[in-house]
Amino acid sequence: SNYSYQHKQLPAGSNYYRLLVRDKNGSKFYSRTVILTINTNITLIKGMRPTMVRTQAFVDIYSVKTQAVNITLLDMAGRTVAQYKRIIAAGDNSVPLSIIMLAQGHYNLQIKTDDGVMSNIRFMKE
Repeated sequence: SNYSYQHKQLPAGSNYYRLLVRDKNGSKFYSRTVILTINTNITLIKGMRPTMVRTQAFVDIYSVKTQAVNITLLDMAGRTVAQYKRIIAAGDNSVPLSIIMLAQGHYNLQIKTDDGVMSNIRFMKE
């Protein structure tokens, strides 16, 4: 079935939503989390997908303007493994990163946009 819901007077900023889905047979699961950004003029680094990577990952960023983003890939000892510089457009962006050259293990991404928004994301290379 299809359902709809309107959240009136949503506060400005980031609003996170996910659904608890219950099937007729009694099974249940949570949907993926969705971020709604309302009445804000800030860049938002939404996250990375997938978090368990084989060959390629994507960093999802909402940008208020066209700008550069610098991404540094670090191993767990803090050593720089790779650096990426990309230009992102205003709006939603999905920045691809090649991860195929990495050995299996845990890694960190340090992400910084030209307008000063920063984020650290940990992921695992399978």
